[in-house]
Amino acid sequence: EDPANFDGGAQAEASGKLMGGKVCMWGEHVDATNAVSRVWPRASAVAERLWSHKSNTDQDAADPRLRAFRCSMVNRGIRAEAVDPGFCQNGVPYHYEPPYMRSDV
Repeated sequence: EDPANFDGGAQAEASGKLMGGKVCMWGEHVDATNAVSRVWPRASAVAERLWSHKSNTDQDAADPRLRAFRCSMVNRGIRAEAVDPGFCQNGVPYHYEPPYMRSDV
């Protein structure tokens, strides 16, 4: 079946057509120190596309969900790259350093 005809969304998952997704990342300047931060939140955008219906193409509607998910990852200590300049809603800066990694705590 042609992947371009994939409808996505909850119906695809319930029908067994959606088993999962895969995101590949390549870069000339990527190693173990920055691979995770490069993959996230980019992989979130792929997940948004896979689990949304084919007709859902409004990027502005997806933007708040992607920002919130990125902040959720940062709050868990995952060093996900910023979606845009600024802060998470709870005041956590995009360059958050979890308490367990700080030397002043």
